[in-house]
Amino acid sequence: MPRGGIDPPVVAIGAFLDGALPPRTPNSPGSSQWTTVPAFPNVNIDNTIVISSNPADDRMYVASQNGLVVAFENRSDVSTTETFLDLRDRVAVVSEGGLLGLVFHPEFGDSGSPHRKSFFVYYSSHCPLDASRDVIDLNACDDSYPRDYTSGFFNTYLRLSRFEVFDGGVTGDPSTEQVLFNVRLYNGGHRGGGMGFRDNGHLYLAIGDQVGYETAQDIVNNFEGGTLRIAVNVIDDGDGTWTCPAGTHQPRRIFDTADEISGQYYCIPDDNPWLDPAAGVFEEYCAIGLRNPFRLGIDPINGRVWVGDVGDSTREEVNVIGCGNNYGWPFREGSIELSEPPSYLGVLTDPVADFTRDEARSIIGGYVYRGSKFPELYGFYLVGDFITDRIWAIALDENTMTATKSYLTDFTVGNLVTWGQDNHGEVFMGAIYGTSLIYTLDRIGDPPPDAPPLLSDTGAFASVAAATPSAFWVPYALNQPFWSDGASKSRFIALPSDGARDTAAEQIAFSTTGDWTLPIGTVLMKHFELPLDEADPSITTRLETRFMVLGDDGDWYGLTYRWRADQLEADLLTTDETAVYTIQSFNGGTSDQTWYFPSRLD
Repeated sequence: MPRGGIDPPVVAIGAFLDGALPPRTPNSPGSSQWTTVPAFPNVNIDNTIVISSNPADDRMYVASQNGLVVAFENRSDVSTTETFLDLRDRVAVVSEGGLLGLVFHPEFGDSGSPHRKSFFVYYSSHCPLDASRDVIDLNACDDSYPRDYTSGFFNTYLRLSRFEVFDGGVTGDPSTEQVLFNVRLYNGGHRGGGMGFRDNGHLYLAIGDQVGYETAQDIVNNFEGGTLRIAVNVIDDGDGTWTCPAGTHQPRRIFDTADEISGQYYCIPDDNPWLDPAAGVFEEYCAIGLRNPFRLGIDPINGRVWVGDVGDSTREEVNVIGCGNNYGWPFREGSIELSEPPSYLGVLTDPVADFTRDEARSIIGGYVYRGSKFPELYGFYLVGDFITDRIWAIALDENTMTATKSYLTDFTVGNLVTWGQDNHGEVFMGAIYGTSLIYTLDRIGDPPPDAPPLLSDTGAFASVAAATPSAFWVPYALNQPFWSDGASKSRFIALPSDGARDTAAEQIAFSTTGDWTLPIGTVLMKHFELPLDEADPSITTRLETRFMVLGDDGDWYGLTYRWRADQLEADLLTTDETAVYTIQSFNGGTSDQTWYFPSRLD
């Protein structure tokens, strides 16, 4: 590629290569303007706390804190609801309690599955088990339990149960409750409650530390401060026993007291991280070190488990859950180390993103957006905050497992407490206090246009076939260029100008100590070619041409155009790609070199 200098006269070029490139990051959540709007304007729900869907129909299932679950058609003009499940006779509306989780079995509605009628509910209850410890004793419910923040145990419980719908119907039957575990609820908060399925019938449940702090590092004495992973595709033998699916085993350590039970009608995956044939630990744990994971969402595309974990005094955090990981609470909070002990269980794992207390003070985890309505949100994890009302889109870097966050908008209704996702990947939000609507995101105006699909459409080259840059480019080089797998690189800058750089908007503001300031619409171009013969450096193949563009919002964005095999055109990439090239060696042999083409996020 020819290289010039800075002596020739200035060639006029408008911002963004005369408007050929978008004025801000294409397909980026932060480049659009957002708001929240009612998703179902004619449906009001009291004290919304759970929004769910099932794989068998297109209805929405919304739970109130008091244990009433209603269902309605997933249409914006819907105006009627019907009761799906009523557990108000057994749900205790304690501090940070109530009906906390509802999830349908992934085979729900499948006529050939033994689990076709099953769904699961996690809730707080003031009704103990009966003498058999298999059934809820609705005649022994203690209505005197305190509703406000209280320390200690006060005859209430956290319970995970399986329910079924009535035969031939679509309504849940409270009498089918089958208790999987029933443990004591105590203190004033941190119950968790997010649930989801993956791995062929493995149920994930996030549970808080119940303000016990150190319990988040204890897998011997409690179910607290972590994420449980259990296999629920069991076959009920009908006599109080059950058969485990392949790759799982019966729970070995269980709660077995007068009022607490566990290990019923589920099994332990054989690849859970902390297994003990001697029954010394609760093998249900997948991950530990969480404070108040609220809530949990599983990406329907790749199965990745996301949790928003409410912080204490320094950070809010978002975690990608991996079995065997320890997320550090109470000796870590977000990226802040408080007092790391000399030893701990598992792999100490940083959050993928954390928030200062100015940004968020009670994070509410959402879902990875997989809908079609907003392409610029696709693949981003959405999260909000109960206190500051802010909503963000989070992009995960797969290589570093760290994330960047883009502020979207405020949940102006306030008191955001839960997210939901329908079968189409669209997301919804609910507020906890009073009677309110279910909300969803909406874009204000049109999104930024995408970049041209072909390099020839950008005007960057006077001749694409010859790879001759247009006359407006000014070439430059780095004082210390870095190695790029043997590729040769040419660099150019296009400063917006009318033909004479006589205004500040057409010039670079130099600084000896800080960043240089460039005009909005400035474009940097870097062209890569790979030598294919070590004995003849002139034999090369064009790999890619990259642009970095300074948008009108002050943010830079990147584009990659990958050259075709015929070297006559290059195509815009929207995701990362790799290709293998054969290099002729000095000794007459050959070697293969893999080239990585970065995605827009990269």
